[in-house]
Amino acid sequence: MKKQISIPIMVISIIFTIMISGCTSINTDLTDNTPATATAPTAALTEKPVEAKAEPQKPSQLEDLKPSVSWKDFYPNYNEQTKQKLIESAKDEIVRVFPDVDRSKLEGSWLDHQYTYSTGTYGLPVIKFTNVDDTSDKYITIYGSKNIVQILVDPSTNEIINYKPAGYSSPSSGIDKSLTFDEGIQRSENMLKKIKGESYIDENSANLIVDKRDNYDNYRGGLITYSIYSKYKGIPYLGNGISVMYNAYADKLSRYSNSMTNPDLLNVLTTLSPVPDVSLTEAKKIFETRLAEEYPGEDLELNYVPLDSYRYGDSLIWFNDYSRYVFADDPKPIPLTWYLQFNDKEMREENPNKRQAVFVDAHTGEIVSLIYRDIRIPEQDS
Repeated sequence: MKKQISIPIMVISIIFTIMISGCTSINTDLTDNTPATATAPTAALTEKPVEAKAEPQKPSQLEDLKPSVSWKDFYPNYNEQTKQKLIESAKDEIVRVFPDVDRSKLEGSWLDHQYTYSTGTYGLPVIKFTNVDDTSDKYITIYGSKNIVQILVDPSTNEIINYKPAGYSSPSSGIDKSLTFDEGIQRSENMLKKIKGESYIDENSANLIVDKRDNYDNYRGGLITYSIYSKYKGIPYLGNGISVMYNAYADKLSRYSNSMTNPDLLNVLTTLSPVPDVSLTEAKKIFETRLAEEYPGEDLELNYVPLDSYRYGDSLIWFNDYSRYVFADDPKPIPLTWYLQFNDKEMREENPNKRQAVFVDAHTGEIVSLIYRDIRIPEQDS
């Protein structure tokens, strides 16, 4: 059994989260049973937001709850000698998990921060391995090409956090899947345990949402998806999870992505109450009022798109945006927000499945994040 080690986006991408969100129905409110999918006519958009029933938390209260530590307290600086030792340890871990890899051909490079955007770099340090040959004899037979992948390792835990192919290959004609759907789910879970430790899921079950529901459409394409998501005080985080995609043709891992931040760090950043002061209905009113102010007299024909209730419950989430909260130099408490997906008439005409997201602070009523037409919250640097 692997020794258990404590694990360390804007959000890993709101787009990614929206793509993997399902379309099942949700519980819509703590205070009423208004359907989540409803057209918001112009009259509704011009109404002023309803005052919250409980007094929202004041800035001074939030200041009292400000975290006393930051991510830098959890991810130390390393000297060059230590970096080289950690790179060698990472090679050992890769070969342990992926025995088809030739250790002598692994070349790792050190990145001080995992995420790089136009606004800067941030996040935990990682060791990056590119052009890794993880080809099995079975893979060659099925695809007629090598399985070249990229692997990221977290040096603070010596744990693989990302595995992805360099390209896409289709199986040769006439090749059938070698795994049933249930077998693929079991292989996916075994792979997660191999990386995270045999007892990881059982020991953390109180704070995990394990999602191994039927995704047979993916299976028809040869992939089985197994995911887990983290929660705190019963509320899920946004974009904080692990996704395993397993290849049913080659009986081999296809992709692995671990976006989970060190849980000890998240715990000290998540200091606010999990009980909202602003209801879901009030959050919708706040959002609709903002749109009415920006686009007066325009009937947007707004629809709310149901979230995946299995993952997001009643749509309350901790908005653990990486750059603004998790990896900020001067961190603020991670806000509790209402997560609303929506579309308008123009979006539906372009693509019926198109949607965007707005996040409304469930304590203060502030719109925390929204990209819609020319609205940018927060405002982005030019």
